[in-house]
Amino acid sequence: MPLLPDATGHVSPYSALRDPGCFAVSARGLLHGRRDCPTAILAANVITTLRTAAGAAVAAKYAARPVESVVTIVGAGEQAHVQLEALRLVLNIGAVHVWARNPDAAVRFSAIWKEKGVNVTPFIELQSAVAAADVIVTTTPSVKPLLFKPWIRLGTHINAIGSDAVGKQELAADLVAHSRVIADKRVQSLSIGEMQQPIAEGLVEANRIAAELGEVCAGFVPARLSDDEVTVFDSSGVSFQDLIVAEHLIRKASESNAGISLTM
Repeated sequence: MPLLPDATGHVSPYSALRDPGCFAVSARGLLHGRRDCPTAILAANVITTLRTAAGAAVAAKYAARPVESVVTIVGAGEQAHVQLEALRLVLNIGAVHVWARNPDAAVRFSAIWKEKGVNVTPFIELQSAVAAADVIVTTTPSVKPLLFKPWIRLGTHINAIGSDAVGKQELAADLVAHSRVIADKRVQSLSIGEMQQPIAEGLVEANRIAAELGEVCAGFVPARLSDDEVTVFDSSGVSFQDLIVAEHLIRKASESNAGISLTM
């Protein structure tokens, strides 16, 4: 039985005025659905960061071709690092490329992973970085497309992570329109994810989304139909996954007497 039946979550907004030397912290409060009383307060940014990477890794597990993969990471921030960490658990990775708008950030990313024993090659040109890729992960807040259809070779799988609000876009509309799209949540893909622009341009209908990730995991819908098709996992972020992770963390904290108990 779930620890938090009918739980709901509330997230505080990030502060625009924070110490540049500190991580932005967003607190998630869990309310017990039957009593509407606080159950826990957690660091929501940590939960969301790790959950996002885990979900994308699951998508890649099902949708990427079973080959020794060349992986290209687009972006070099915190999410880029955890995405690579998660992919290493599910893919046979032969080489890793990284590109960032700031070339120095890509070099730093490469250096961090070299210390972990993983060779990551930084690229100046994004098109060159993705040319040989079997799996691409985009982790930027871009509002203009970064990847274009002619750049992507057949059989590539793309985890599109950055589009989680109206106006955001990392993939060109025609690239999405000609790919097999798996969404974490259909309605969000259409309204805030990578399906926004293809629909706005009249390239596809809303039913173009092949499945939600849960349907793929349950075996209801295949993630990939052929080795030649391009597949896209559109990760716009779903809060119920955060709640499941939070429930697990609360249970583990309770078992190990971790955290701080408060009387309210």
